[in-house]
Amino acid sequence: MKTKLSCLITLLCTLFINGATAEVVEVKHPPSSTIVLKLPDHENWKEISRSVSENSGLVERIPNSQSIENWSELICIQYQKNDVFKSICIENIVNQLRETTLNSHPGNKVSWKILENSANDIIYEWILHKPCQDIPPQHEIARIFLTKSGEMHRIGFTRRNALMTPEERTNWIKLLRESTTIVPWEKAAVDNDLSMVNKLKDTVDLGAVFKTWKIYTTSVFNSGLVASFYFPPQQKENDEITEFLQVVTSPLHAPSSLVTIQVLDHAAYEGALHAPSYAA
Repeated sequence: MKTKLSCLITLLCTLFINGATAEVVEVKHPPSSTIVLKLPDHENWKEISRSVSENSGLVERIPNSQSIENWSELICIQYQKNDVFKSICIENIVNQLRETTLNSHPGNKVSWKILENSANDIIYEWILHKPCQDIPPQHEIARIFLTKSGEMHRIGFTRRNALMTPEERTNWIKLLRESTTIVPWEKAAVDNDLSMVNKLKDTVDLGAVFKTWKIYTTSVFNSGLVASFYFPPQQKENDEITEFLQVVTSPLHAPSSLVTIQVLDHAAYEGALHAPSYAA
């Protein structure tokens, strides 16, 4: 039976999360590069938010033991590509961030400090000392990179509802200074480090039959489950669909990760459905 695309996506997402609400984001071509953080316990951080395309990206992670509703630690990686960045200096970007942050939290509730800076990157720190509207107190340390090709990369660690301890603060400054670099997307996909790449979803190799199929949507759930929906190149967004490929991955089970594959017309692709391999 043919089904409207939007109805099908909604139905399948509902089935997977047993009535919970999923965040659905559209995924296009990945960026050419990404920040990579060599974090010793990166496998203990789960993805809770993802919006990545060729020219912009944002991925957020929290510890596996925490939930979206009441997290206290968060790592955020951001990316933006714009020709404007080729002609401005990184100090201007950071100053604009500072002004925006201060204006958003009036009443001397925010302190802001540049910790280290060079021609192409800056490490800064800001603290929201008191609650502001619905935003609780938080303490963030972040690093921004600006490349000659017009790319802005940012990574930050946020502690919510408390200040970082002196030891935690020192550790994150050291991590951002010594263990953070920008690498090509392809390299991040094979390295065992933390980046914008979701290794299970972004590096899965479904074989020659599905090589030309494109991701239409990706859903990220509280549990860390990621469901991606692929459609053949001839499929139009507003058309009724006759076939799709669904790939479900669970980073929390790595390295023996759960991968589920479905197609609407199973018989037509039975020979192509096999255990997927991963880029190495």
